[in-house]
Amino acid sequence: MGKEFLKKTTDLLQAKQKKKQWQKIVISLSLVVAMITSGLLIHPAITMERKAICGQEEHTHSADCYEKKLNCNKEEHTASEVEAAKANGENIEEHKHSDSCYKEELTCDKKEHKHSEDCYPKETEAKEETTKAASTEEAKATAADNTEAKTTEAPKAEESTEASNGEKKADEAKDETTEEKQEEKAEARTLTAKGDDYTVQVDCPAEAKIPESAELKVREIVKDKKSDKEEYEAYYKKAQEALKEKEGQETDISSVRFFDITFMVDGKEIEPAAKVEVKITYDKKVEVSDQGEVKSVHFGDEKTEILDTKTNKENGKMDEVTFDATSFSVYGVVGTETLTGDVLTADGKTYTVTVTYGADAKIPEGATLKVEEVDQNSDEYINYSDQALKAITDDKEVEIASARFFDVSIIVDGKEYEPQAPVTIKITYNDPFNVEIGDEIRQVHFAENGTEVLDVDVSKDDNGQI
Repeated sequence: MGKEFLKKTTDLLQAKQKKKQWQKIVISLSLVVAMITSGLLIHPAITMERKAICGQEEHTHSADCYEKKLNCNKEEHTASEVEAAKANGENIEEHKHSDSCYKEELTCDKKEHKHSEDCYPKETEAKEETTKAASTEEAKATAADNTEAKTTEAPKAEESTEASNGEKKADEAKDETTEEKQEEKAEARTLTAKGDDYTVQVDCPAEAKIPESAELKVREIVKDKKSDKEEYEAYYKKAQEALKEKEGQETDISSVRFFDITFMVDGKEIEPAAKVEVKITYDKKVEVSDQGEVKSVHFGDEKTEILDTKTNKENGKMDEVTFDATSFSVYGVVGTETLTGDVLTADGKTYTVTVTYGADAKIPEGATLKVEEVDQNSDEYINYSDQALKAITDDKEVEIASARFFDVSIIVDGKEYEPQAPVTIKITYNDPFNVEIGDEIRQVHFAENGTEVLDVDVSKDDNGQI
């Protein structure tokens, strides 16, 4: 009994002793783990942030990107103004601009963009950058703990930096090469811009070298918009001067719209490297009379020019205007109205009389031009000659070398119609003739209220003939 008790006591003490030894081992291991963890945490942390390589800024249009602008073709008129106009035989509409007359127009030069996975380096490249950064931080940590290692590893760090710089230059050269290749592989593109009642489409061949990121912007210059009025009037005047130079006479404009067309890339204007085709399509067809003609005008930095223009005019209506362009600024779509009539004179010579007028002349659709020459052997001819000479000069020594008198009238429904605004008359001599040196060409109008001498523009051919 005593031996058994002694044995159990001995076993219990041995077990207790072993338990204390295990506790010491566990505590020691815990301290080692804690020290190692603390040491690792002291090392600088490496944070990798993905950087976009697309070259574009993330942007979403907000309310600040838009501006409220007037987009109404009607003029404001009060009820009293309407009544006054009716009393003068004019027909205008009462109107006051409301919210529907305005539109929110984008004024922000930035392009909307949200980064996608295509905007970041590929996973393999990202891993290489992460590994490179981790190696660099590990080298720095080792150098801080061991001075001798620092001395030994310094040349390697410099080699790593040089290698990194070399890789960076190689990447930059690669990017430049890629841009050159993209330019060499330029593609044909079609860009469009939508207005309130029109759409502008520009077809660009590959030779135009228009980037894929290019954006077409169009702003219409409206007469009734206060901010555009001065600009509109300036372009209107330039259009008239260009038409006069082209036609050789004053030309009245019946309708006109001006569009400021530009290509934008990263907020900057660019020009096409080759000719592009511009097509302006109206949402609703507009009427163009048989005497009507539509022209396109380009307002360049150095000159204003009339362009060859195509329309889809059919049955007196059209909604498309097409022309070619080599640079972009302001373009005008101009409509003119003309009436022509041919006269076979007594001596067999043919004259063509052309009357050009604007919308304010209010000449109805279907009007015709009637032209008759006054017989040179009639008393009427002698009477007109005397009146013309008296209107031109009081000098009795002056004589009329030759004269032609034409009775020109506009006919509507079989009756003569008087235009409501001045028109331009052009008389073309189909058989040119010479004018003696010192002689002058004068034009006289025989009106009901008197005779008047008019300003006249004379055009001569290459041989100096009229």
